[in-house]
Amino acid sequence: MLDVMSGGRLECAFPLGTGMEYWVNPVNPSYARERFREAMDILMQAWTQPGPTRYDGRFYQYKVLNPFPLPYQKPHPRIYIVGTGTEDTIQYAAEKGFGYSQVFTPIAQQLKAFAKYRDTMTRHGHHVDSESIIISVMPYVAETEEKAISEGREHILFYFKNLLRTTAAINSPPGYMPVARLRKRLEMTNGQDPEVTWEALNTIYRTVLGTPDHVAERIAFWCEEAQSSKVVLHLHVGDMPHWKAVKNITLFAEEVIPRLRRIRSGCLGVA
Repeated sequence: MLDVMSGGRLECAFPLGTGMEYWVNPVNPSYARERFREAMDILMQAWTQPGPTRYDGRFYQYKVLNPFPLPYQKPHPRIYIVGTGTEDTIQYAAEKGFGYSQVFTPIAQQLKAFAKYRDTMTRHGHHVDSESIIISVMPYVAETEEKAISEGREHILFYFKNLLRTTAAINSPPGYMPVARLRKRLEMTNGQDPEVTWEALNTIYRTVLGTPDHVAERIAFWCEEAQSSKVVLHLHVGDMPHWKAVKNITLFAEEVIPRLRRIRSGCLGVA
């Protein structure tokens, strides 16, 4: 319905979910990937086949699958799979011809995954362009760099230190990820949970605080580096008060986006 109402502007991204969520939901993480892919098959059937149709799967059964209206875009709205670099997630997205995005992983790791995704897309005969990959950016804009840091830093740190706080054990319940991937993660961290520091956030993640010129230039660089023209913006972060969120959103819309379009034509911002 949103796709019809917007004249074909709907785009959807689907994540498997973080490991933390499987301690409280009723889904066995060992079967989560199979369930996810079966659910995606149901979605594709619903979006591309006029009903009524039937679906009989391992996890889901529908005697009558009859959505109305069908999407405005044909064969269906653009789909993105969101992951953290797991090999089979990249493989799945590329095999299906879906877009791909990563969250909460270091930039260097993302760039390797994006390269793997593009190669796999090509091998499967799918067209890959700058809109196939989404990057995620956490910006805060102010009149000066010093003011941006003083106003935005504490809330970004709060987000990573408090709202995302977890341990390797909690975030990796049994069966959630392939054994090879789990072994690699443990080898990288030596079984220890890394400390969140401001220096690390600015080095390995896409956080940028500063003037409109600085923020626009940094995002343009990240777009070029990732060969991406789609950006998810986190403009209201952590415990940020309303006035700061409004200021950040307003300055980004009025000052950063025009600069970004001049620097890098086609770079989009999707809040």
